[in-house]
Amino acid sequence: MRFMTPVSRMDHAHSLQSSALRANLRETAVDSVSIAPEHVRLLEPVAGLAGVSRTLERLLVELSHPFRNWRLILPELRRFLLSRSCLNQYIDHEEGHNFFATFVDLFFQAINESRTESERYEALEVLTAYLHAVAVLMSDGRLARFSSVFDAVIARFSEFDEGTLLLLSQTHQPVRRTVTILVRHARTDHGVDGDDYPLPLDPVIIRTLAVRALRATYGYWLNQPDPDSFEREGCRCFEKISHRSLEEYLRSLAVWEGEAAVSGALGDPFLHQHLRKLIDFPSFLDLVRGYKQAASELARSGRAHSEISRQDAQNDALSRISHNLRFSVHILEIDGLGLIHEETLRDLNRNLLRLVRLKQRPRELEDFLLRMFALLKSNIKRFPDTALHCIETLGTEIFKRNNSRLIEVFLGQTVRFGFQHSDVIGIGSDWQPLCNPAHLRNIRVW
Repeated sequence: MRFMTPVSRMDHAHSLQSSALRANLRETAVDSVSIAPEHVRLLEPVAGLAGVSRTLERLLVELSHPFRNWRLILPELRRFLLSRSCLNQYIDHEEGHNFFATFVDLFFQAINESRTESERYEALEVLTAYLHAVAVLMSDGRLARFSSVFDAVIARFSEFDEGTLLLLSQTHQPVRRTVTILVRHARTDHGVDGDDYPLPLDPVIIRTLAVRALRATYGYWLNQPDPDSFEREGCRCFEKISHRSLEEYLRSLAVWEGEAAVSGALGDPFLHQHLRKLIDFPSFLDLVRGYKQAASELARSGRAHSEISRQDAQNDALSRISHNLRFSVHILEIDGLGLIHEETLRDLNRNLLRLVRLKQRPRELEDFLLRMFALLKSNIKRFPDTALHCIETLGTEIFKRNNSRLIEVFLGQTVRFGFQHSDVIGIGSDWQPLCNPAHLRNIRVW
């Protein structure tokens, strides 16, 4: 299927003054776009839904363009595929498993063509959400038709390099959860309560992906500083995420892998029991949650103030806050904890405010203030509102204290922090300007 481009961009280019833009338009000019036959077939299940069909047709044109932009396509594709009405149309079709495989191939194409880690993560995020949504609908005997596609997807996941495996492990819909749902559907389809039923997926493929992903996960965290160094008297909150525990997980994983051949030879019940042990191994997201829980427990640790003097209680509070600040900085310096960075920024800001109010240890406070500005600057693109809110609340508190040295440091760091310009890059589909959303917030804060 061929589509003519709706507007001749080259004709329009002659009226533009920018020679750079004219050169760019010449390089990317396309007279028509051809949609591959296997993609044209995706229109069949929604042919009777005019609005849905037009949306998909537009998407297929974008997907077939030689200069496709996955950053714009993936959000649209996600909205289309995760719509329950669209999902049911494809799943219930007699060729549903083939359509499923075609859509999956599009996501792997996006992964392979991604130029940055963030683009690759976005493609994995949408793909795993789609797999999970389809898995949920695999009841009433549907799984038999779709299991080979799920096997193929998991096999392709297991071939990822270590960096991409780590990104896959950080998605919001883990593969482990999707596999668990499929196994549950298989048990229901066979009408049994125990484990005496065939596994719906190839156990060798599942095992290969699980072992590679877990080894990459534990290797990553072993390369980070050991959180045990932040241990505080009366608080054993780092036990599950310490290097000592990670090394034990790796040893247990080696034992589990050695049991694989034996469990497969003993039949389905033993195979199910063996694979179920995988749940006992903490995943990447489990370890991220472990850091979050450790931060909460660390904040609550300390001596009971009813048992010590007022001065000792204040010193204990100062020590606890300083300790919490150091651990918050540690979290913000680890890329793998990006999912909890925004919340950690808020905790860091709250603890700094408490230090300012206690009016103690000005040199230590100044050091934390400098480090906080450095962390805020490195996170401004991801969490602009949170970063600017931290500066606003912290500045308000510092000015209340009337500490000239701290005010001077704060103002100097604020100037160095820079300003969020509007950076208008065009007009969106809703005719609103596409610009930096932090710009107005920055004006209000200043």
